[in-house]
Amino acid sequence: MQNRGVIRKGLITWCVIALISALMGSVTGCSTNRERTNASSPAVASPQEQVDESPAAPTPGPEFDAEGGPVLGTFNGGGLASLEQVNGSTGEASTVYTYRGPAEAKPSFDLAIPALQLTAWYVDQVFDPGLDLMAVNWAESDGSRHVGWVDQSGALSDVTSAVTGEQSDFAAGPQHVNALFDANGNFRYVDVSAHTLNAVDVRTLKPVGKPVPASDPGFFQPNGDWDTFNLYETGIVKDFLMPARLVITSDYQIAVQDVIDAKRVLVRTPDGLKIMGPANLKKGNRGTFHTEDGESIPSITPATDWTISTAAVSGDGKKAAFEASRGEEHALFVMDIGGGQPKKLVDLSTTQRLLFWR
Repeated sequence: MQNRGVIRKGLITWCVIALISALMGSVTGCSTNRERTNASSPAVASPQEQVDESPAAPTPGPEFDAEGGPVLGTFNGGGLASLEQVNGSTGEASTVYTYRGPAEAKPSFDLAIPALQLTAWYVDQVFDPGLDLMAVNWAESDGSRHVGWVDQSGALSDVTSAVTGEQSDFAAGPQHVNALFDANGNFRYVDVSAHTLNAVDVRTLKPVGKPVPASDPGFFQPNGDWDTFNLYETGIVKDFLMPARLVITSDYQIAVQDVIDAKRVLVRTPDGLKIMGPANLKKGNRGTFHTEDGESIPSITPATDWTISTAAVSGDGKKAAFEASRGEEHALFVMDIGGGQPKKLVDLSTTQRLLFWR
């Protein structure tokens, strides 16, 4: 996996060029985001090779801070209402995405369960690199399952209908699930009937590359591979594949929260946040981490009466943000990944959750 940090100077130069080009009518926008991976996303052809006739470009949303910050999700009645990016130094928040799509089209994670421990690395993949599109899933009245995305204007792009086309009355309905975006900005979904992972160009709604065998829902691992057996449908990552096929096993007591780099992940435990990786594997566990593997690892968070839930790692891997509760208090904190005293950034409402860091 490449370094998570974004090369800001190059991106700024690109955006300036893109802005000039946009005024000339050739480019619709630019964006910057933290790098999840781009080395080995399976079977991705160059989008330029796929373009024939481009439909209207998705409506872009407000610019998010290129320096990055924790992203909060606000939910209403179980559905995502908006995303707010928080400045990691000042705590100032700005809305970067507002959901205006149909109520039945929802992302593949659940914000309605307060105790749910979301995994930032996975939830990050529900949104495109520019935070303009949210991948959604929904069921039709005929029993078919569809995937697509909603842009900032509330327009729903039905990828399933676009790639399936007209079918006979007796044909089985499509069963598409697990809508995500890869690091290249391509839309991804799993075809349950065909047992494949598929890619679609967001500009043309046409397939990109060849489908990859995939029998179950999943997410992109730190090395870019698609992992199809380690995800709870609610957004919790059960296992996390590390180098040499070592696996960190999670449960409600010890849960992987986010990726620091190719050899380390941030884990929430009853003792606080800890950093784990292959070096912590005990002999005899046959390549799988268990809860006891983390017992001797010191927490990066000091002892406290606050209860930590979801956590996320900054794009450069140097800071961690986490939400924590104590009685009726609910707040967002930030700290150095190496340890120290956490700083409270902002108080949170009961409808806000930390999702990831962009």
